[in-house]
Amino acid sequence: SDGCAESRRGILGYNVITGLLTTLTAGVYFTGLLLAMGASENYIGYTTAITSFSGLFQLLTPLLLERFPRRKSLLLAAKIIYHFLNIVVIGVLPILPINTTVKLVLFMVTLIVLNAINHIATPGISAWHMQSLPLEKRGHFYTVSNTGVAVLNKISAFLAGVLLDRFEADGTSLFGISPTITAILLIRAAALIFAAIECG
Repeated sequence: SDGCAESRRGILGYNVITGLLTTLTAGVYFTGLLLAMGASENYIGYTTAITSFSGLFQLLTPLLLERFPRRKSLLLAAKIIYHFLNIVVIGVLPILPINTTVKLVLFMVTLIVLNAINHIATPGISAWHMQSLPLEKRGHFYTVSNTGVAVLNKISAFLAGVLLDRFEADGTSLFGISPTITAILLIRAAALIFAAIECG
């Protein structure tokens, strides 16, 4: 009735894909990648703390976005850079032929940068989407969105877990990489496809 139904369908698809990306790149699959890379428990704790504190970068969003007349292009570029760092760079670092200490330092630097970019861009994307969500539509929309995302997240997490368990049980590996990292890289390859769809 408000002419924004198509936009809301696009936002719904965006929310679903974002949820899938989070499931495939964060949580147990992120920690598993760190453990396979030789990270200590203290290091993993630091990554968690950095991810949490990086939320403060959201305070910079109004200051930065107000300087750009065309914000949609900027937000899209930020999202593309974030996905590249989060999926490709983070995924490739563990298999680089360099010292483990150097890997962990590069991993931490990349994590800081990608989280800064994400937390700066996210409020702008939310404000962009909110234009297509009038108050009378939000309740129903978020009910459908949150329910759909939750269900698909559980399914994708289960399927990714089955793949990881199968690779570890069978000792399957590619190019001499450990089975755990091989499975996680395949999971990240799937995430990269979803990221391309999201940014497209």
